[in-house]
Amino acid sequence: MGDPLIWERVLDNLGSQLYRAPVFGGWLVKDRTGGLTFVSDPNLDWSVETRPAIIAEPPRVVAPQ
Repeated sequence: MGDPLIWERVLDNLGSQLYRAPVFGGWLVKDRTGGLTFVSDPNLDWSVETRPAIIAEPPRVVAPQ
């Protein structure tokens, strides 16, 4: 299995929730609804302000003892 995708949140002035992850030949871009798009950019030249995506951890369930 390959390496996991490293998602970055794309910061813009519209408050949208776009995320990008570098892949072979370009970027995978996903929106807040989960839609995915491939953007061809072989040299990964897309320059935009980003921050690491925060992945929510699943809630922890503790069994009563």
